[in-house]
Amino acid sequence: MRIVPAVPFVLANLIPAFVGTSLFRFSVSTFLGIIPGALVFTSVGSGLGEVFARGETPDLGILFTPAVLGPILGLAALAALPMVLRAFKRTR
Repeated sequence: MRIVPAVPFVLANLIPAFVGTSLFRFSVSTFLGIIPGALVFTSVGSGLGEVFARGETPDLGILFTPAVLGPILGLAALAALPMVLRAFKRTR
């Protein structure tokens, strides 16, 4: 729920409480679930900051620079990881 913002943030915080999730499990999963998105947003922001520091105007070409494309591809790989693990598990 944290990686894909399909659920409003408030509901993502309330649903575990309603289904009886322990505070420890909620805290650890929240911490681990927020890290990938935070790294991507920080890296993309850093890449945009570099563009602004050079005095340039951002355009769609910035998406293909390593500072922006790398974190986005990393997040995509992380999102695809459950599918890969499931496929690997089926073949065994």
